Amino acid sequence: MRTYNVALHKGVDYDQFWDEIENLSDTDGFVPSRRVDIVWERESSLRQCWYELSDEEADLLRQDPRVCCVEIPPEHRDDIEIGLNAVTTNQTWSKRSGTAIGGDHKQVNWGLQRTNARKNPFGTDFEGTADFPFSLDGTGVDVVIQDSGVQIDHPEFLDDSGVSRVQQINWFTESGVSGTMPPFSEFYNDTHGHGTHVAGIACGKHYGMAKNAQIFVQIVSGLNGPGTTGISSSQCFDTLKGWHLNKPIDPATGYKRPSIVNMSWGYYKYFPTNITGGQYQGELWSQSAGGKVSSKGMIGQSRSGSYIFGSRVDSVDIDLEECLDAGIIFCSAAGNTYQTVDVEDGVNFDNYYITSTSSTPVYYMRGGSPWSNDAIIVGNINYVVYSSSYNSLEQKSSSSESGPAVTIWAPGSNIISAVSLVNDFASYEISYGWDNDWGCMSISGTSMASPQVAGYCALIAQLYPHVTPATMKQYIIDNSTEDELYDTPDNPYNYTNTNILHGGPNRILYQSYQSIENGSISGDFEMSDVSISFGAKSFDNISDSPDQALATINSFTSNNYSLSGSGTVTLSWDISNATNASINYTSSTGSLIQTSVNPVSGSTGITVSNTTTFTLTATNSGGSVTRSLTVTVASGSSLAINYFTASPSSVTSGSPVNLSWSASGAVSATISSIGSVSPSGGNTTVYPYSSQSYTLTIYSSTGQSTSRSVYVNVSGIPLGEGDNP
Repeated sequence: MRTYNVALHKGVDYDQFWDEIENLSDTDGFVPSRRVDIVWERESSLRQCWYELSDEEADLLRQDPRVCCVEIPPEHRDDIEIGLNAVTTNQTWSKRSGTAIGGDHKQVNWGLQRTNARKNPFGTDFEGTADFPFSLDGTGVDVVIQDSGVQIDHPEFLDDSGVSRVQQINWFTESGVSGTMPPFSEFYNDTHGHGTHVAGIACGKHYGMAKNAQIFVQIVSGLNGPGTTGISSSQCFDTLKGWHLNKPIDPATGYKRPSIVNMSWGYYKYFPTNITGGQYQGELWSQSAGGKVSSKGMIGQSRSGSYIFGSRVDSVDIDLEECLDAGIIFCSAAGNTYQTVDVEDGVNFDNYYITSTSSTPVYYMRGGSPWSNDAIIVGNINYVVYSSSYNSLEQKSSSSESGPAVTIWAPGSNIISAVSLVNDFASYEISYGWDNDWGCMSISGTSMASPQVAGYCALIAQLYPHVTPATMKQYIIDNSTEDELYDTPDNPYNYTNTNILHGGPNRILYQSYQSIENGSISGDFEMSDVSISFGAKSFDNISDSPDQALATINSFTSNNYSLSGSGTVTLSWDISNATNASINYTSSTGSLIQTSVNPVSGSTGITVSNTTTFTLTATNSGGSVTRSLTVTVASGSSLAINYFTASPSSVTSGSPVNLSWSASGAVSATISSIGSVSPSGGNTTVYPYSSQSYTLTIYSSTGQSTSRSVYVNVSGIPLGEGDNP
């Protein structure tokens, strides 16, 4: 039995289905003929609930025509990862990426000026002095930043009276959804920096459009930095919907305060190296097992020798749909994996690959969840024009997703905004020009383009608080600036040209409610594109990246985990992205032995005479990761732990870890933080949110006991990108 999220199609008889599955029923249909236990009711969701099902029951339930999907909740899966979509450059105003102009750090997001004009006001230059008068500021509107958190006391988020506009609420209390709110000190903070930067673009009083909107924060588990705590993506959407529906009528307008949500994050997976074929534009194709095929639209963003692409998760998409149906407006970063993303009836939507180990189709041109056709999907405009010979036409950023599924393009490269006091961007941070005790920085990505649109949505909602998500999206489209981006519309499937739109709309965000005034544009520019994906940072054109992704220990095994006496075991390992590696253990005489080994792969024989724990350490300039295993040597007692392992032993917050053990002579056993387990051996999955030890204790029939511990290192920075920054 395991936990499954069961989601229904829109418009079916929800109550009838839930009644059938939750009560004893004598049926020959697809619903189990027993009372199924609820794991999490998801009170604010009409269409989803978590149940305890067998795999066979889940397979049968998927055939029920009322059911949209039956899947392992995304929080419990290990085949997808979550992350943000930032692409990083240096600091400063406008499009410039060097030191501040004249040493002045009072410089702002160039997107304010660009979206305020029908034509590119910068031409081929990168600096500007044009004013930015504004008539709307998002008063009466609530903007929610789903991200790594927000530095709530940063001066960018103060109102004119010096009071923070960030509203610290208990999301579970305000929504009526069951759950435990993390401590406010851990939830209303940002030790990564991405979320604070995004919030400044949407709502900063200098950097943003919605300069007086109220700001709400949701840390999505897996995106948070060290020392901060988030809630799962499912809880984010459920509490968001309940909170919005529970809002009172604002007497100033006669409507509820509008809710605008920015999502600069998403799920992704890796292109495998054993692809054997698939379908492309309706035609089947095959190859000898190998890697991605660029001519079939498989591009991806490089990540430690592999390539990632956005991955859809049905239950997460239904979460988003339910929130949209409740009237919440969403702006979503399209993603930074260089992929083309199609709409449901498009020629590329059903493109898929299969592998030598699985015939299940994997669709790679559908974008990464959270995804909905009713959300506003935002792509990134580059800071460099395509060519002066093309009348200074601008161009999409090469890393940005493209294609028909993109709703709108907005400036997302070299965007300056606030940054938290503790962050992952120290080499890009400069002093905040209005208060040198604080910082700002310039980074890039669809993560930075999406909040440009979210801020503008708040201005529209200020005038029209009754606006629906569909009306908002159509308004953004109808008022956009057309045909100002470089493209080759007659050749949309040239995937190696990552600066064209690949069948996507040629329209740029235009904010018609503010008024632009004349100013001077000047300057020069020299800087390579740099891209950063959340957590593990990957740089396009810079060889010596300042933030190296951690090494990965793919496996660390022994040919034998239990010996009846002294003997030799063979340890084997496989490592990625490491420059050095070693195996450490304590000898029978108590001496600490440290042996350097091949940092890629290898094996070695080691003689042991007593129970020994071996620790493999892999290191590069970004730090070290470890994994341990134990070889048990019998000592005359029949009570013995043959092995107790954690795999992997180093993970990101909320990721799955498999605990596996084998014991002899025990009648009962426990694992700390879990409780009773099988005394002979077994496996269980845990999802740690902070570094901790798990201790296995076994007991004999005479009351004797013995214990063994494994340590799981949890990083607050997920290994994923997913921003869809």
